[in-house]
Amino acid sequence: MGTLGLPIAFVLAMASSEDRFSRYYCNKCGKEYPGCPLIRYENPNEELGEEVILIEKGEYDCKICNNIIVMVVSYGTIGMVIVMVP
Repeated sequence: MGTLGLPIAFVLAMASSEDRFSRYYCNKCGKEYPGCPLIRYENPNEELGEEVILIEKGEYDCKICNNIIVMVVSYGTIGMVIVMVP
């Protein structure tokens, strides 16, 4: 699976991530910013088939230019959660 030009990172629990950032870097702006990037996510809990569930999907965006810093997709099965970054 390709990275679509985005950095690869493994991030869990997007909803509780804001307090974990002290700063972030935007490749498009070429600058580092204090605080947390904009976090957009949803919890669709959508069954994709064969006991695979889309638990969470979202992205971290630069607050200045709205550039996508990283995209996160969390899949789950019975007793297991898999986090993938496309």
